[in-house]
Amino acid sequence: MTASTALSTIFSILSSSQHISSSWTGSFDVSFALTSGVKAKFPCSVKAFQIKENVKKANTVTFSFKSELANVEEDAPSESQKDILNFIYWRWLLATLMNIKVTIGKQRNILDWKPRRSDMFADSFSHEQVIDKIYMQRNSVKLYEIDATGKASLETIMNLLQETSVNHFKILGLLDDSVRSYPKIGNGKLALIILKMHVQVEHYPSWGDALEVNTWLRCHKKLSMARDWHVRNLKTGQSMIRASSISALMDKTTRKLSKIPDEIKVELERNYKDTIILNGDNRKFPKLNFETADCIIDGLTPQWADLDFNMHVNNVKYIRWIVESIPMSMLETHQMSSMVLEFRKECRMGDVLQSLAAISSVSSNSSSEFNIVCRHLLQLKSGPAIVEGLTTWIQKV
Repeated sequence: MTASTALSTIFSILSSSQHISSSWTGSFDVSFALTSGVKAKFPCSVKAFQIKENVKKANTVTFSFKSELANVEEDAPSESQKDILNFIYWRWLLATLMNIKVTIGKQRNILDWKPRRSDMFADSFSHEQVIDKIYMQRNSVKLYEIDATGKASLETIMNLLQETSVNHFKILGLLDDSVRSYPKIGNGKLALIILKMHVQVEHYPSWGDALEVNTWLRCHKKLSMARDWHVRNLKTGQSMIRASSISALMDKTTRKLSKIPDEIKVELERNYKDTIILNGDNRKFPKLNFETADCIIDGLTPQWADLDFNMHVNNVKYIRWIVESIPMSMLETHQMSSMVLEFRKECRMGDVLQSLAAISSVSSNSSSEFNIVCRHLLQLKSGPAIVEGLTTWIQKV
């Protein structure tokens, strides 16, 4: 408002047709206080000056200044001096008007500011819905989720699958906000654990790819339930990842598997969908020990950041330890295309682990190329197995 008032005042003076006093002596100080806190000021402090009569030409008013400085006689200024003074004055006036215009524009932008569309600020996991018993959410691959190849890492893929499964349980009302337990049963004494995981990567997502993740529950056995995932490129519709898992409930006190209570079984059964995304992989794991292993990584110890809310190592962390047993030369030329893992035992703080891998090659059915199959064993140094698995690796394109 102050800037607008000042601007209108200046223009009213310039357009005024009234007679200006022919002589005036004193000091001259013009200042405008802008609402932005910036002060545009033109000081002109002299011993004396006079404003000549205004000359009206083409709706403009011209001011002539006569100043007396030190050691200058009080004679009428020359035409060149008048031109200089007029030039300085009009240049200052133009700069002042431009500053006021910029300030008013900034104020209008602040007053007219409106938030962007809500979907532009939406969290990557906020777009979710359930259609025909299938839970869907969208996500994009972040910069910190890619590895040296520029593609989503295996840990990123596993974290994405885990996140969607937890969100699905939450939207069904089976998890509380702390994502720690089933609040409807057992007073929070039960936890969901994964017994087996099968992942098939058809195409690795790249940085910035928008993904659509679909997941659903399937009936399995008395003590367990099955879950499937299908990840597609949201823009192209291309199939990227297929996965399935078998899960069960664990009693937090006894650390043993628990029967699914009847009340929760009813909730689950009404959301089961009989669609299988991957054929079961029932291959027998070849025996693996220090004598048959090709690569051994020893002295692996869980850190605090590796634990989840059940106070044991999150299953996604095992992927990192398994990959560490793969030779660097193989990681540079091949990428994992499928993985089957079976989780045997919990791993907790203070445990020391060993990662063993046996590497073999098999001929591909579709070409003369050879794929690499790795047998994995992640075990406690004291002997018991934590995770057993098989991974298949194909040549990078």
